[in-house]
Amino acid sequence: MRTLSRRLLLAGTAVGLASSGCTWLEKVNPFSNDRRTPTGPMTERPAEHYANFLNRQAAVLDGLSYEDVSVTVGMGGLIDPDLSAQIDCAKPRSFRMKANHGLQSGQLDVGSNDQRFWMYVRHGNPKYIFTSHDDLATGRANLPVPFDPDWVFMALGMSGVTATNTPTVEHDPKKRESVLSYLARTPQGQTVKKLTGFAADEQTGSNPQVKWYAVVNPRTNTPIATADVRKVKRMQVNDPRSGQPEWVSIPTDVKLVFSGPDNQKLKLDLTLRREKINPSFSPEQTTHLFGMPNQINGATPVNLANNGGWPQGTPNARGQMPGRR
Repeated sequence: MRTLSRRLLLAGTAVGLASSGCTWLEKVNPFSNDRRTPTGPMTERPAEHYANFLNRQAAVLDGLSYEDVSVTVGMGGLIDPDLSAQIDCAKPRSFRMKANHGLQSGQLDVGSNDQRFWMYVRHGNPKYIFTSHDDLATGRANLPVPFDPDWVFMALGMSGVTATNTPTVEHDPKKRESVLSYLARTPQGQTVKKLTGFAADEQTGSNPQVKWYAVVNPRTNTPIATADVRKVKRMQVNDPRSGQPEWVSIPTDVKLVFSGPDNQKLKLDLTLRREKINPSFSPEQTTHLFGMPNQINGATPVNLANNGGWPQGTPNARGQMPGRR
């Protein structure tokens, strides 16, 4: 993904509205087969058009599963390539990704439900941590990397615009790109700025209409989480509330980067296949998928609210012992 600083330095040139161009925001089916090369001035729309596009898709997607996922994980300077995984998501904040390596199961397990978040990493010295969302909200616990299921939902197109201020948009005619920006509050009470980069012209095939997402510190504009959407799949599904058919776009190739303190990063390079939109989870499946395991590969979870970081005795990426809060 191009550097965030270049994306934030958007051109401010005003271009008059043209009669052709960015019509995809106004269509019932925003993904036609029109493959003409864009020419002429870029059509600029107000921020509400872009926000409505995100909200319309998010309203249709209550859940999303990928049964076949190829993953490359980078964390703390360690790279674990060629993992195979399954991802399951269900609103409001249930998430699970379990990744294996060849015949070795349980290489990575990241999950969230209404009460807790947990992460197990087998690479190097195995680590299994968890915390409640309440402890994160009150500051009793801090994650070593700011992984947030809400930001994964955003990258998958499942989150709409929940702004604490009126969204704004800036247009870059040179890149033919429009960037929606708004302040939002995380479940932990942190104020962040969310950015969404749109292709100005109507995209077809596997080309993404929404090209990238970013969550940044509003004071410093430094990235907290980014998502580079490289390929998508367009599908028509029934709205779970109205029953009416709607078009959605879900990613099939995306790179997620979560940046933490001391430059700690979690990088997930995902190729996503065999999708299921709005799967119907039975109570037993919900418990199995989104219930935190008591142990993983014999490892017992460590509560970050009591420990203050990674399990004691485990070096961090710089080979130093993490201190207690």
